[in-house]
Amino acid sequence: MICNVSQTDRWIRLFVGGLLIAWAAAGGPFWAWLGLVLLGTGAWRVCPVFALLGIGTYNPGSSAPTSQNSAPGKDLASPSQGAEASALDQGQDQN
Repeated sequence: MICNVSQTDRWIRLFVGGLLIAWAAAGGPFWAWLGLVLLGTGAWRVCPVFALLGIGTYNPGSSAPTSQNSAPGKDLASPSQGAEASALDQGQDQN
Protein backbone atom coordinates (compact mmCIF):
# COMPACT_ATOMS: atom_id res chain seq x y z
CA MET A 1 0.00 0.00 0.00
CA ILE A 2 1.05 3.56 -0.55
CA CYS A 3 1.67 5.88 2.39
CA ASN A 4 -1.22 8.25 3.04
CA VAL A 5 -0.21 9.57 6.48
CA SER A 6 2.18 12.53 6.75
CA GLN A 7 5.13 12.67 9.14
CA THR A 8 3.30 15.10 11.45
CA ASP A 9 0.14 12.99 11.37
CA ARG A 10 2.26 9.93 12.12
CA TRP A 11 3.83 11.40 15.27
CA ILE A 12 0.45 12.64 16.51
CA ARG A 13 -1.05 9.15 16.00
CA LEU A 14 1.87 7.48 17.79
CA PHE A 15 1.72 9.91 20.72
CA VAL A 16 -2.07 9.87 21.19
CA GLY A 17 -2.19 6.10 20.61
CA GLY A 18 0.45 5.57 23.28
CA LEU A 19 -1.44 7.77 25.73
CA LEU A 20 -4.71 5.93 25.10
CA ILE A 21 -3.09 2.52 25.58
CA ALA A 22 -1.43 3.66 28.81
CA TRP A 23 -4.79 4.95 30.03
CA ALA A 24 -6.54 1.70 29.12
CA ALA A 25 -3.82 -0.38 30.81
CA ALA A 26 -4.15 1.75 33.94
CA GLY A 27 -7.85 0.91 34.22
CA GLY A 28 -9.34 3.45 31.84
CA PRO A 29 -12.38 2.81 29.64
CA PHE A 30 -12.41 -0.11 27.24
CA TRP A 31 -12.59 2.15 24.17
CA ALA A 32 -9.14 3.53 25.04
CA TRP A 33 -7.70 0.32 23.56
CA LEU A 34 -8.48 1.91 20.18
CA GLY A 35 -5.08 3.50 20.70
CA LEU A 36 -3.73 0.27 19.17
CA VAL A 37 -5.30 1.32 15.86
CA LEU A 38 -3.60 4.71 16.08
CA LEU A 39 -0.27 3.05 16.84
CA GLY A 40 -0.66 0.72 13.88
CA THR A 41 -1.61 3.41 11.39
CA GLY A 42 1.18 5.63 12.69
CA ALA A 43 3.79 2.87 12.53
CA TRP A 44 2.92 1.78 8.98
CA ARG A 45 1.88 5.25 7.75
CA VAL A 46 -1.21 3.76 6.09
CA CYS A 47 -4.73 4.62 7.24
CA PRO A 48 -7.45 2.38 5.76
CA VAL A 49 -10.12 5.00 6.50
CA PHE A 50 -8.14 7.60 4.55
CA ALA A 51 -7.78 5.10 1.69
CA LEU A 52 -11.52 4.37 1.61
CA LEU A 53 -12.35 8.07 1.58
CA GLY A 54 -9.66 8.85 -0.99
CA ILE A 55 -7.92 11.39 1.24
CA GLY A 56 -4.51 11.57 2.83
CA THR A 57 -2.08 13.90 4.54
CA TYR A 58 1.09 12.46 2.96
CA ASN A 59 3.11 14.81 0.75
CA PRO A 60 5.02 12.92 -1.97
CA GLY A 61 7.82 15.49 -1.78
CA SER A 62 8.73 14.39 1.74
CA SER A 63 11.47 11.88 2.47
CA ALA A 64 9.25 8.97 3.54
CA PRO A 65 9.37 5.89 1.31
CA THR A 66 6.36 4.43 -0.45
CA SER A 67 5.90 0.89 -1.64
CA GLN A 68 6.45 2.02 -5.23
CA ASN A 69 9.94 3.49 -4.89
CA SER A 70 11.38 1.23 -2.18
CA ALA A 71 11.15 -2.14 -3.88
CA PRO A 72 13.85 -4.52 -2.64
CA GLY A 73 16.45 -5.46 -5.19
CA LYS A 74 15.77 -2.43 -7.35
CA ASP A 75 19.03 -1.48 -9.07
CA LEU A 76 19.96 2.15 -8.86
CA ALA A 77 22.06 3.63 -11.62
CA SER A 78 25.39 5.10 -10.67
CA PRO A 79 25.84 8.84 -11.30
CA SER A 80 27.98 8.15 -14.38
CA GLN A 81 25.33 5.83 -15.81
CA GLY A 82 22.69 8.45 -15.15
CA ALA A 83 24.67 11.07 -17.09
CA GLU A 84 25.11 8.69 -20.01
CA ALA A 85 21.44 7.80 -20.01
CA SER A 86 20.32 11.42 -19.93
CA ALA A 87 22.75 12.29 -22.74
CA LEU A 88 21.41 9.43 -24.82
CA ASP A 89 17.85 10.53 -24.10
CA GLN A 90 18.72 13.98 -25.43
CA GLY A 91 20.40 12.51 -28.53
CA GLN A 92 23.89 13.74 -27.59
CA ASP A 93 27.09 11.77 -27.99
CA GLN A 94 29.28 11.32 -24.89
CA ASN A 95 32.52 11.15 -26.92
